[in-house]
Formats: sequence, C-alpha cells, structure tokens
Amino acid sequence: MAIAAVRNNIITYVTNDMHFPLSKAANVVTNFVGTIFLLALLGGYLSDSHLGSFWTMLIFGFLELFGFILLSVQAHVPQLKPTSCNLLTDGEHCVEAKGFKAAIFFVIGVISVILILGSEKVKVAECKAANGGIEYTAINCRKHSAVLTDFGGVGDGVTSNTKAFRNAISNLSHYASDGGAQLIVPPGKWLTGPFNLTSHFTLFLHNKALILASQNESEWPHLPVLPSYGRGRDAPHGRFGSLIFGTNLTDVVITGFLYILSNIIMQGLTINAPINSPNTDGIDPDSCTNVRIEDCYIVSGDDCVSIKSGWDEYGIKFAMPSQHIVIKRFTCVSPDSTMIALGSEMSGGISDVRAEDLTAINTESAIRIKTAVGRGGYVKDIFVKGMNLTTMKYVFWMTGAYKSHPDPNYDPKALPNITGINYRDVVATQVMMSARLQGISNNPFTNICISNVTIQFNEKPKKHQWNCTDVSGVTNKVTPPPCESLPEKEQLQCPFPTNSLPIESVKLKSCSTNAFF
Repeated sequence: MAIAAVRNNIITYVTNDMHFPLSKAANVVTNFVGTIFLLALLGGYLSDSHLGSFWTMLIFGFLELFGFILLSVQAHVPQLKPTSCNLLTDGEHCVEAKGFKAAIFFVIGVISVILILGSEKVKVAECKAANGGIEYTAINCRKHSAVLTDFGGVGDGVTSNTKAFRNAISNLSHYASDGGAQLIVPPGKWLTGPFNLTSHFTLFLHNKALILASQNESEWPHLPVLPSYGRGRDAPHGRFGSLIFGTNLTDVVITGFLYILSNIIMQGLTINAPINSPNTDGIDPDSCTNVRIEDCYIVSGDDCVSIKSGWDEYGIKFAMPSQHIVIKRFTCVSPDSTMIALGSEMSGGISDVRAEDLTAINTESAIRIKTAVGRGGYVKDIFVKGMNLTTMKYVFWMTGAYKSHPDPNYDPKALPNITGINYRDVVATQVMMSARLQGISNNPFTNICISNVTIQFNEKPKKHQWNCTDVSGVTNKVTPPPCESLPEKEQLQCPFPTNSLPIESVKLKSCSTNAFF
C-alpha cells in the first residue's frame, strides 16, 4: 500500500511539475517499482553479510530523509524545476525538465526513495526472520542452515521422512569444512527411520518438534558389523541401526548411538522409548572420548545410558576406550534396566566417568557394571555423587558373569580389571534390595567406596539386603549396613574429582539462525 501511494504521487509529480509525457511518466514509475524489488536484494545482502539489519536500516533511513528533503526542496523552489504550466490548456508551452533539474529528480531524489523502500522490504524480511529466529547454545555455531521441509519433510506424524532426513544431512555434510551446518526440525511430528549424522553438524529440534521412530521394519537397515564387536550384538550379521546414529564424528550436537566420537555435548534432550521393548537404549557412547551429557530426560525399555568400548577379543584388538565422560542433571525411567550401565561390552576400557545430580524413577538399578571372563579391558575411576532414587530393585549392582560372547574364540584368560568405583550422597526409597555385587572368582572387583547412603525399603524387601562376592572396598554412613567385604571406615568420604575435564571447560557459544516454518 505504501508503494502504491508513493507511485501515484510520483506519476502526478512528474507529469504536473516535471512536464513528462504520460508514456514517459509511466515508464519512470515502472522502473521505480522494479528497482525497489531489486534493491531489496541488495539490502538483504548488506544486512546478512556485512552491516547487519540495524546499520542497513539506519543508513537507508538517512538516505530516505535526504531524498525526501531534496524532492521537497525541488518541489518548492521554482529555480529547480521547469516553469509552471498546465499540460491540458497550455501543453505546447510546457517544457520537459532536463539537465540538472531532471538530475536532481532522478539521481538523487527518486534513487534515495527507492533505496529506503527497498530497505523496508528488508525490514519486513528481518521481522519475519526474527519471528522464526532460533537461539541456542552449542560447541560451535554453524555457518549454513537448512530446514527439513526444504528437503520434502512433512510433519504430520504419518508421512515417512526417512529420505528427507538422509538427503538433508547428506547435502549439509558438504559444508563440514566451511563452517559446518545445522538441520532445523520445525514444529510437527516427524516420522522417520534411522539416519546417520555428520561431523561439524547440529541437529536442532524446535521445542514443538517430535521425531517419531517408524514402525515399518523395511526402513531399518542392518548396520555393518562394527570392528570392535566382530559380529552383531544379537545376530551374526549385524543389528538394526539406532534411530540416530553417528560414527567417527567430531563436533556434533546429537542423541542416539555414538561410536568412536570425541568432543560431544548432549544437552536438554528428552527421549521416550517403549518401556516394554528391549534394546531401546537412550544414549550409548561407545569408544568415545570427551562426552558431556546434561539436563536430559530419558524413558527407556533398556539402559538410559550405556557406556561401551568393544566386545571380547575384537574390542581388545581395536583398543579404543571410552573415557572422560561427564553426566549431570540426568533423569531416567527404565523399569527393566538401569540408569547408567558400564559394559558389558567394555573390552577397550572405560575410565574417568563422572556422574552427579542423578534421578532414577521406577528403574531396575541406578549404576550397573556388567562384565565377564573373556572381556579383558577395564572399568576404573568411576565417580558418582548425588543420586535421588525412587522405586527400584537394586541400588548398587555389579556382575562379573554377564553371559554373552560374539563367538567361542574369546580368551578365557582375558580378565577384566574393575577398580576404583566410588559412590556417595545417595538417597533411595521403595527399594527391594540394597546391593548385588558379584565379582569374578580369583579376580575380585577392588577399591569400591560407598559413603553417605540412606536406603528405605519397599513393602516386600529382600531378607538379605547386601549380596557380596569377590569384591572389596570400604564404606561409611551407609544404611542399611553393608556386607563384611565392605567394612565401615569412619570419617570416610568417597572421592569425587575437583578438577574439570576438558569437555567441561568448553564454553558453549550463543548461536542463532533464521528459519521460516
């Protein structure tokens, strides 16, 4: 409407005051409107790539004021325009504006107005972008962005988006070396099969976006056998892929099964899986270094978090440990499994895991260490503090007889080393059994420390609350009293590191992107 009003005023001015023929006046207005739309592109380029919206609008605003002042001066100063006349009654004596008089109108006045009207279109675009703008924190901000709908995504909860996710990430992977990329999932219910991530990548879900796992088995390919496993975990030829999968990646914001990754931050995730379905782990860091999981909520039919590092002789040979892992402010619901599992595939080693401020509700156990003869490897330097647990079978659970192997060729002399396991500051209610700690004969789990623990039973507690074999360590202020192999040591407080891991020192950057939903 503003452009139409200015257009009408200009055609009136150029015919009545500048004495242009009507055909020429019409061409002036046509060129004027067309140039406005072209200048909007220039304004957008300057705004996005160089000046920013504030300076672009400020400069164009000054030009607008300058242009309107010149046009007003010309309109009111007779010396700057042709002699006044009436085209209808005195047309043959009306002289068309030329020379510096026309130049004032064309070069200075109209161009200035065109620039500002072009900038007004930039302002509209900026306002729309602000309404669809996204702000978040990440390890690194991304230079390139795309929305899932750009690749044919449909968020109706019915249409499959497997191809859309895969095509989008494949396309964005080309920007890994050019500032990275992010895929924005807008509001909606996005049904999909598994898809793989890429390095230097952010998968950003709008707070009203929900990713739904497809129930169509044909959309779930079998993964190639991982080199540290030798075969599939449940079948000789691999297993179905995780919904969101990554391997050999760095600098990513993700969730799902993580294999051979480093420098990973998972923050503010909500994961819901059927509680009656096995192998629906929430987050599985496998052979990963420098991982930070915080402010996450997971409902699972299996382990909420399962830290792994390879299986038997294959994991020993591959020798890629999981280490330097931080878990904070974490909530788990898993009636048939554990909040945080270490193993059972731990043949490459698991060390320096730090977990604090944990909540488990209706969960089989809190922290479970799983291993077996033939695993080799180690689980050591595990530090846990601040657990609030409600309704579970076991608070503490360790087993050295987890019966699963990839093949009969495992080495029975490859014994795991489980040592330096520390738990403190635990409150648990509605518990069936305090602890089930079963090491390996002639290879006990050592240096176990448990302090400041209060456990209250459910209506049908076990008669013997502590079952301990082939374990050793110390305890303090633990209720009910632990087994003899974990004697009381007064004034003991189990250690928890005071230094920060490198991944904790990573300062998340404030990032933003514009997306039109």
